[in-house]
Amino acid sequence: MQEVISWLESHEKLAGWAQALGAVTAILVAYVLIILQARYAVRHDARRTADRLRALARMLFHWRDLCER
Repeated sequence: MQEVISWLESHEKLAGWAQALGAVTAILVAYVLIILQARYAVRHDARRTADRLRALARMLFHWRDLCER
């Protein structure tokens, strides 16, 4: 790794290109992570809503059964 860094530093323009490539890569990784987190949040919210609806349905069925007796 040290050899690569030394080689990049010995060529002025290559170091700049390596920095630019690293910055673009970091931006792309951050963008992908944001998208993945947003998808996870939407999926999690949908699951919570579905769980609440199932709980409400169970409660209503329970009360219906009690009232029919």
